[in-house]
Amino acid sequence: MVGYLAVAAAACHHGDPRRRERTAQVAACADAIERASTAAPGERVAIVAAGCRPACPGVAAWLDTRQGAAGAAPAAADGPPTATLSAAAMALLEGCRPACATRLAEREGAAADPDPEVVDDPPPPTWPEVVAICGTDGVGVPADQPGLASAEWLVLLEVARWLERASAAGFDDRQVPARLEHVTSGSLFPLPPPSSDDLPRARSRQAPRASQFVSIGAQLRVGALSQARLRGGHLELLAVPGTYPGQVVDDQQLGAVLAQHGDMLTQLTGRTPPAAPLIVAAADVRLQRVLDVVTRLGAPQAEIAVAGPTAAAHPVVLERKAMQVGAPVIALGVDRIAIRGFGDDRVTDHAGLATELDHFAAVNAPVRALELHAHAGATLAELVALMDACWQARVEALVFVPGAPPGPDDPAAPAPAPPPAP
Repeated sequence: MVGYLAVAAAACHHGDPRRRERTAQVAACADAIERASTAAPGERVAIVAAGCRPACPGVAAWLDTRQGAAGAAPAAADGPPTATLSAAAMALLEGCRPACATRLAEREGAAADPDPEVVDDPPPPTWPEVVAICGTDGVGVPADQPGLASAEWLVLLEVARWLERASAAGFDDRQVPARLEHVTSGSLFPLPPPSSDDLPRARSRQAPRASQFVSIGAQLRVGALSQARLRGGHLELLAVPGTYPGQVVDDQQLGAVLAQHGDMLTQLTGRTPPAAPLIVAAADVRLQRVLDVVTRLGAPQAEIAVAGPTAAAHPVVLERKAMQVGAPVIALGVDRIAIRGFGDDRVTDHAGLATELDHFAAVNAPVRALELHAHAGATLAELVALMDACWQARVEALVFVPGAPPGPDDPAAPAPAPPPAP
């Protein structure tokens, strides 16, 4: 009789459509987590979100809104900061943390200008402001680490909690729990640099492709971006070397400390970090200083994350010039920009750069990279303006000559005519 009841109960469970649906959903999520483990660092959270959509309505909304905005150009150098909450992040909060979203909407209504002739909306809050309004519990970050708040963190947290609830409810397939444990134990997700009111704010909050960073400020710092692992309903933070804001170093230590941290990350994760580190600096930092830092690092490429009112984790990379590499030139002057190459030389300014460069790249395609020349006083904000135009023109990199001295005041000026022949 007992055996009959056990068989009947098992058959009943097996016939439960909700149980079957839950099993299929978690199996698909486990597949996504496994795929993400071998993907580029900046793509992993999106892959998990796509495979684990049932975690909460906001996860699917975040992914769909994010993908819809993927074709939009980066914000211009003089545009509004985008370290604030994006539409995708707001959709995530509305679907997964509705109480927090309501508080943010109330804050936005209170901040609106009462003058009906004023049409400008108040700027969206930054993540530190979201935490201040909703609390650490409302955003799901540890009370002692509020700077971890980001869309990536919240997506992963909601997935982890959903998997725990689903596991407690049970599955049709006995192999699913073991498979889930296997793929989550091998999952690692780099997180965006933490937000902090006493650190420069980056304009973009997407996870960079890099897993190591160098911060250029009053002090030079080297470290590793935080990484999280899905664990039993919560996110487990990996103890990475040089936790943000990083280890203070001098110029001579840069390359050695970056390599040392890279070796430690390899031992911790079993994976070699990407060769391109993330360079974080304020918009007014001299470009020459950034180029010197990248040269000292010895890295072939670097991602650029500009703090303050410009851009961060830019899709266009900064690249050291190799002897065998030849590329057309983009010369940044004080008030004009020259594009030279393929016998198609052009001179423009920042306002017309995107159009001119897009046309230049289309006529002379393919143009993968441009060699960068810049005036001696050029700043990182000016570099990002060039990168924005490069992104629009489908140019992947700006190449610089390691160790080159600062350029003339106007490298965009035409070369002087040669002296007449005797």
